[in-house]
Amino acid sequence: TFLLRANRTAEALKQTESLSGTKYGSVYSEAVLKECDRSFENLTSSKMVPVYVDAYNSTQNDKWLVNASLPYLLSGDYSAACAMQQDFNPQTALFWAKVQYDGGNYDLCVQNVEQLDGASLSGDAATLASDAYFMLGNFDSAEKERSKLLALSDLEYNVKIPKILAVNSAIWSYNSRDYTRAYNLLTSIVLKDSDFVPALLTYGKFSVLDSEVREIDTLERELLKTDLRSISMKENDERPRFLIDDAMYRIDGALMRQRADANTPVSDELIVEKLSLFLQSKSDLPFDRRLSEIWNTLEKNEVGTDLYPPLLVNYAIVQLLRFSREQDARNLFQNYLDARYKMNPEAKEQRNKVKYDIFGGEHHYSSPVVPDWVTKAAFGDRAAQYANTMEVWEVEFAAYFAMLDGNLTAARRLYEYALFETGGVKRLQSENTIAAISPLTEISSALNLALIYSSSGENEKAVSLYGLSSGKTRDKKLKSQILYKNAVVQLDMKNTKGAILSLDYAISLDPLNAEARLLRKKMN
Repeated sequence: TFLLRANRTAEALKQTESLSGTKYGSVYSEAVLKECDRSFENLTSSKMVPVYVDAYNSTQNDKWLVNASLPYLLSGDYSAACAMQQDFNPQTALFWAKVQYDGGNYDLCVQNVEQLDGASLSGDAATLASDAYFMLGNFDSAEKERSKLLALSDLEYNVKIPKILAVNSAIWSYNSRDYTRAYNLLTSIVLKDSDFVPALLTYGKFSVLDSEVREIDTLERELLKTDLRSISMKENDERPRFLIDDAMYRIDGALMRQRADANTPVSDELIVEKLSLFLQSKSDLPFDRRLSEIWNTLEKNEVGTDLYPPLLVNYAIVQLLRFSREQDARNLFQNYLDARYKMNPEAKEQRNKVKYDIFGGEHHYSSPVVPDWVTKAAFGDRAAQYANTMEVWEVEFAAYFAMLDGNLTAARRLYEYALFETGGVKRLQSENTIAAISPLTEISSALNLALIYSSSGENEKAVSLYGLSSGKTRDKKLKSQILYKNAVVQLDMKNTKGAILSLDYAISLDPLNAEARLLRKKMN
């Protein structure tokens, strides 16, 4: 201490270094902080962590632990950052709530937010708590947090309500059949901010749901023939509704304003939502008219030769496949992928080439036509080489088209990359059993890879994938179909008991699964 007071910091640093980590460590911390470079890079260096911890141990000031967590946060080590919190303190509660949320400790996130009183409760805190409750599966508590903040805005507190919080509250209200509250919340947002993308997207989704014909029971069907109405019928007739035309008008206006402002990016999500609303609301139009709307939307949003917003390409391919335009979907995807990742840097082959001689004449010759199957196979192989640079949905479509082309080697490589090497999932195998698949992938990808495995005799891998796929879907009919396929592979493995269990479960989920019932009958 004498050396520090005498400004002999270098000597103090050398003499107190051994005190680090002891109850006198704060002396060393003071020496380091006096001597060190006060740049951001130095203060957030991992070497400073024990210095900050020593300072906390001496002062019990939680802000030193906040400093100690920063190097870990900057390096992405959220577990270590979360471990820095020692107690719950209202002054630093919001900071630790964010850290614990990023670290996946949603219960601790909530406990931190609970340290804040009404006067200090912010929109960020309420949004954080509601999101944490959502991740914990406690949806009612998530809404209570949102409602708490919405109520505070009407009281003496000057609370700014995050727009996304109100949107989430509107979604909860709609799903809880409180349609009036959902309508009031959402319309208030789009009236205040007509360009807020999450609100416009939700408005569009609700308009589609409201356009669906409500199923009625026998009693209501009879009442419709009279002037009488049940309570539920009156509520349904009187509740406010979101209209598709209104949603399209609002979205179109937002897109026009985005395109007019050079500093505002055009929302890919709004482009897709507008096209989706058109296709869903105009199902009575001729097929060619709906198909042309897809191509028109792509053309309007082309950002380069064969380049379009990825989200739009994804949606367009799905719709083209639904319309049985497989070749169109393939050409769109292949050209887009080649253009985006420059997979085919060489110029496209010209059927007719011109060669000039020294006298100014010219000779025409034609290059040989490459067979279609060679071109398709080459695309699958090329895509497999670029898999680690592609988005997950792109890898899945590349695998799908490679599978259709019969290039199972490329399809397998692509599917395995998507399922086992993305989304933070590592491929865990024990005696050919796959333990997990990426949450970023579609169920169809796992089913297709399972089919590839079973066709090559790798039945245990196929069974593992069918099991994981079955657990990933809530659709009873799809789950029933997966279980049927699982039973077929089980029979190939001579596992009759397992096949029977799968078939019985499949039939219980979907009694109309004819394939499962027929196979089960044969086994009897």
